Amino acid sequence: MKPAFRFNFAAVRRLCCAAAVALSISLGAHTSLAQGVVPETDPAPEGKVPEMVPALRGKHPRLLLNAATLPKLRAFYNSPDGEPWRKKIEAYNAASQPPKAGEVKFLTDATDAQRQGLWKLPTTALHYLMTGDEKSLANAKGFLELFLSLPNWETGGERDSGMGAANIMIGAALAYDWIYDKLDPDFRSKFRDKLLYHARAMYHGGHLKKNTEAKHYWQNDPANNHRWHRNAGLTLSILAIYENKPEEQWILQQAIKDLEFVKEWLPHDGTCHEGPLYLTFGGNHLTLAFDAADQCLGTDLMQAPYFKATGVHRTHVLRPGLKDVLPFGDCGSGSVGGYNNFFLKAASLNQQADVKDALMRMLEKDPKSFEFGWFSLLWDDPALKRGNIEKLPTSSFSPDIGFATMRESWGDDAVAAAFKCGPFGGYDLNRYAAGKNYINVAHDDPDANMFLIAMGDELVAANDGYSKRKSSRNHNTILINGTGQMSKGRPDGGEWSQPAVGGADMTKMGVVTSYRDNGAVVAVEGEASGSYLPLKGKRPGLDRFRRTMVWVKGGYILLIDDIRAPSEVDVDWLVQGKALDAADEKEGRFVLKSGAKECSFQIVADKPLTFAIQDSPADHRAKPMGLKQLKANSKTQTLRVASVFNPWTKKNLSVSLAPGASPDEATIRVDGEGIADTWQWKAGPGQFGAGTISGTRTSGDKAGFPFRMDASNIPPK
Repeated sequence: MKPAFRFNFAAVRRLCCAAAVALSISLGAHTSLAQGVVPETDPAPEGKVPEMVPALRGKHPRLLLNAATLPKLRAFYNSPDGEPWRKKIEAYNAASQPPKAGEVKFLTDATDAQRQGLWKLPTTALHYLMTGDEKSLANAKGFLELFLSLPNWETGGERDSGMGAANIMIGAALAYDWIYDKLDPDFRSKFRDKLLYHARAMYHGGHLKKNTEAKHYWQNDPANNHRWHRNAGLTLSILAIYENKPEEQWILQQAIKDLEFVKEWLPHDGTCHEGPLYLTFGGNHLTLAFDAADQCLGTDLMQAPYFKATGVHRTHVLRPGLKDVLPFGDCGSGSVGGYNNFFLKAASLNQQADVKDALMRMLEKDPKSFEFGWFSLLWDDPALKRGNIEKLPTSSFSPDIGFATMRESWGDDAVAAAFKCGPFGGYDLNRYAAGKNYINVAHDDPDANMFLIAMGDELVAANDGYSKRKSSRNHNTILINGTGQMSKGRPDGGEWSQPAVGGADMTKMGVVTSYRDNGAVVAVEGEASGSYLPLKGKRPGLDRFRRTMVWVKGGYILLIDDIRAPSEVDVDWLVQGKALDAADEKEGRFVLKSGAKECSFQIVADKPLTFAIQDSPADHRAKPMGLKQLKANSKTQTLRVASVFNPWTKKNLSVSLAPGASPDEATIRVDGEGIADTWQWKAGPGQFGAGTISGTRTSGDKAGFPFRMDASNIPPK
C-alpha cells in the first residue's frame, strides 16, 4: 500500500542503503536503542493485561501448534490428505539453509527477508517437528544463531521496524518456539531477550513513528497490508516468549490493541479495495497474528466477519478455469499469487466445504497458487472434507467495494463477467476515515462503472494491469472532455490514486444504487458522477453517469448508460480487449477477441456516435499492454447509450434504443436467436436514487423473466 514500495506478487523488492553490522548481541549495541528509538523500559500497562491460556503457560511449542495438537498434525502430514503440503515442505526444505554471515542480504532487501524469515526458516523448523530430521534441526538452529549474531534485522530508514524486520521476526519467533526444547538454555535466554527487543523496536520505531527517517505511511490505516506484516512479526515475537513478566506486559498489550484495531475495520465482505493481488499479499500475515493470538490468549480475532466472507470472495473473483483473476486495482493477469494459504484457515474455521473444494481445485490447476506448504499444513483442517464448488452460487455482490460477479457455471469454459462501482478504499475503511483519518488508497483505480467479460480463461473485455499511469483511459468506462475520474487534488494519469488533500470524502465517488439476482438474470446499477470532478478550464463536473448492467445467463450482457452534464461536453465511451475489429461500423457492430475467443457486440445511442479503434494506453508496470480500444464519441450535454455483448455467440443478436414517455425513460429491445426481450428503463431520482429496469421475454426460454429491479433492491454498504 506504500506508493514507493514496488511489489510484484511473488516478492517484495525494497532497496535501502547498506549499513555496517556489528556482531555484539548486547542490547546496548542495538543502533535503535543507541539512537533513542527504543527506550530502556516501557510504561506500566494500563487496564487488563492479556494472559496466556492456562494450558500454554510456561509451555512450548505454543505458536499455531502445541503438544496436544502435534500428534494429529504429524498424522495429517503423513496422510494422503496432507500429501500436497508434505511434498511442498520437503521440496522447499532442501533449499532451506541459513545464509552465511558474510552473505546476508535481508538487512536491506525485503524480498530476501521474506525468503529467509517467512519461507525458509518456518519450513525447516516445521519439517523437523514432523520428521525428526536432524539436518533440518541444525538448519533451524543455524538461522537462529545467525539472527542472534546481528544487532539489527533491518537497516536503513525503517531500522528494525520495516517489513524486512517483520518477516525475520516471524521466522525467528516460530523457530524459537517450535524447537525450544532443543536449544541450549543460555542461548534460549539470550534469544528470548533478542525477541523482546525486536518486538519493542518494531512498535516504538514503527507504530509509534520514532524512526524519524522513515516515511510513516501505514500507521493510521488499519487495512494497510504493510501494517499486517509488521503486526505478525510483533505479535509472534512477544507471544513466543510471554510469561507475564513486567517487561513483557505493556508490549503485548499494545500488540493486541493493534490487532483489535485492525479487526474492527476489516471489510465485512472479505474483499480488498486494492484488488485481488493485494488481497493475498497481506492475508497470510493477518492470519498468522490473529490465529496465534486466539490460540495463545483466547481472543476471538478470527471470528471477524471478514474471514467468513473472504474465501467466498476469492472464489468468485477467479476467472473460469480458476487459474487467473477478474482484475481490478493494482492487479494484472496472472495475479492469483502464491499466498492463498490463509483461505484454508478461513474455510476450515467456518466449515465451508464447498469453498475448500474451490481452493483445492485451484491447487490442482496451479500448484504455485499455494506456495510454502508450512502455512497450508497448519491451516488446512483434514476434518473438513471437500465439498463441491458446483454448490456455490454463480453470482456474488461485495457491497464494501461495489463489486459484482456473474458466471454461467463453475465450468472451465463458462462465460463470466464483473462490474465495479465503489469508492476508493471501500465503505468500511471510509467509515473509519470519517473525513479526517488518513487511509491509503494509492493502489485503487479510477474505474467506477467499469465492466469485464471473460470467456473461459480469456478476458475479452479487459482491464489494465498494475498501472503506473492510473487513468480511466485504461478501463471500460467513459471520459469527459478527454479526462477521466480522479480523486480530489490528484490529476488524471498519475502513478497513484491517493487524494492530494486530507479529509477527502470518497464515499460518493462510486455508488451501487441497486442490485438484484434471481438466478437466471442479474442486474446491477452504479452511479459514478462523483468521480468526474470539475476541472477548471477543461470540463464541468458530471451531473450523472449511471450505468446499468444486465446479465441474462446463456443469452447476452446488456449495458444501459445515462450520462448528463451541465453543458455540452465530449463523451468518450470506452471498451478494450487484446484485439478488436469493426464488423459493421454503421450499425455500431464490433468484435472483441482474445486467443480463440470472440465476443461480438453492438452499441447504439440516442445521439450520433463516431467510432475509432485505437491503441489502448492501458499499461502494466509502465509497459503498454498492447490492447486495442474502441472509442465511441459524442459531443452533447446528455447521452443515453445501450450496448449488448454476445459471449454466447447467439445468431443475429441486436439491440435498439427508443425514447420513452418522458426524458427519464427509454425502451431497449434485444433480439436474436431464441431472444425477444423488451426492457423498460426509468432513471432514478437525485444523484443516487435507484432507477427502475424491468424486462419481459415474449419467446424462447423465459427463465428469469419477467424481471424487475427498482428502489426495493438497494444493497447495503
